[in-house]
Amino acid sequence: MQFDTKIAAISVSLRDRMRFYKLRVTPNGAGIASTFNEQFKPEIVAEHNDPFRIDWIYEPLDVDVLVGDKVNISPSIVFSHVHLHG
Repeated sequence: MQFDTKIAAISVSLRDRMRFYKLRVTPNGAGIASTFNEQFKPEIVAEHNDPFRIDWIYEPLDVDVLVGDKVNISPSIVFSHVHLHG
């Protein structure tokens, strides 16, 4: 299936559910949403000001066990020999 066909099927399903729950379907809802979204531009945050910046580890470490936050910042390709237990 192509992407447009899948989106159309999802849209039909959503409209049917909205009718079932007696929610009003706005015929020009997509246009309203796109007009609203055009008003806002994404804010570009510099790396040094990013509070959610993650320093990823790309170099393989010579360890068999990772503990704490190091597990979350390590790509699995680099640490393919390390077993993760949750």
